[in-house]
Amino acid sequence: MKIEKIEQDSLGLIVTVEGYPHAQPVFPADISEEDLKTKLAEWKINQDEVDAINAQAKVAPTPIDISTLKALEGKEI
Repeated sequence: MKIEKIEQDSLGLIVTVEGYPHAQPVFPADISEEDLKTKLAEWKINQDEVDAINAQAKVAPTPIDISTLKALEGKEI
């Protein structure tokens, strides 16, 4: 895991991590280098789990037969 960028704002330190362009963990501004390494490793485990769940959710739903719904076209409901 490679840290690409660390920025500081009112939330704390925002870290950009290689391979995770969709997520930027935020840590307290006073975190030590060792604690940052530890917390980033923990964050990576959690983020990988979230990414796996999201990937499963993106599976295309099974197409349904809408022919029965087409009967509603042109009708008052």
